[in-house]
Amino acid sequence: MFVWFVFFGASYAAKLAAHNRVTFQYKLMPAFLPPILEFITDVVWVCFNAYFVYLSYDFVFNKMNLFWKSQTLGVPMKYIYVILPIAFSLMTFRVIQVNYYKLVKGIDIRDPDSQELEELIDHDIDEDDKNNKSAV
Repeated sequence: MFVWFVFFGASYAAKLAAHNRVTFQYKLMPAFLPPILEFITDVVWVCFNAYFVYLSYDFVFNKMNLFWKSQTLGVPMKYIYVILPIAFSLMTFRVIQVNYYKLVKGIDIRDPDSQELEELIDHDIDEDDKNNKSAV
């Protein structure tokens, strides 16, 4: 059942736009380019998720042997693997939802950790500015 928590956690991370992304290259680009590239990568992500939903649904409901049982729980493995199409469907929905909020409604949903880090950096910069003014 731990696997279920992992996949539901991944869906929740997609809701918060908190999935791991490689974004350092965006700092080297003009400001108009990163949102376009993020949208393109999210489209690729949605396509991958949709294909994975199809594959996992086919595996769980068409190709899996009904008599495969979990060694420890004794339940059919189908009930454990059914999380795959559910979780990837939820992730797909969440990625589309985040892009809808960002592109249509103009609401920027960002990872809470990155927001907190930016606030700390801004606070440190403000403190440095105050210290520099008082030193003059």
